[in-house]
Amino acid sequence: MMKIELNCKIILYADDTTLVFMHKDLVEFEKIINLNIILLSRWLLNNNLVINYDKSHFLLIGSKNSNNFNVNINNKSIGRTLELKILDLTFNEFLKFDKHIETRVQKTSKFIRVFAKLRHFMPSFFLSLMFKVLLLPQIIYGCEVWGFNFDKYLKKLEVLQNIMARVITFSAHRETAYPLFK
Repeated sequence: MMKIELNCKIILYADDTTLVFMHKDLVEFEKIINLNIILLSRWLLNNNLVINYDKSHFLLIGSKNSNNFNVNINNKSIGRTLELKILDLTFNEFLKFDKHIETRVQKTSKFIRVFAKLRHFMPSFFLSLMFKVLLLPQIIYGCEVWGFNFDKYLKKLEVLQNIMARVITFSAHRETAYPLFK
């Protein structure tokens, strides 16, 4: 097996590979990436591995004037994406996670009606446990990464949790939710 040394951080998960490059000069950055891609392509070829070009793309984070930035693998241009999803965390070129948070809200808000119907047949402690086991992990997944986001995005998650607390405890729509979390 041929050894390879790349000037980047390599993140592997199952059959997905992410290469993370950093540089201040955009022109030099493009050269470094394409040179490393050539090295990687040779290594893959020597080890009988292939690149799925349909799944290959790149994201430039925090760079200005990057319209002419090109990345090529074996003379095939790789498309630029404005947002990326890695391990179910979605973020964009400005490291904003608003789409990720919106997806979490959509996934978990579907359960409000289910809990509203179940509360008539199950004790509130069991519904609370179901919320903590099934939904809360969906809401807070990756919060160490996206938790610094703007309050306007985080507010949606807070409102969702407040609604669920009111549903579980049969509280009025306008009742403050803070005591319900105790």
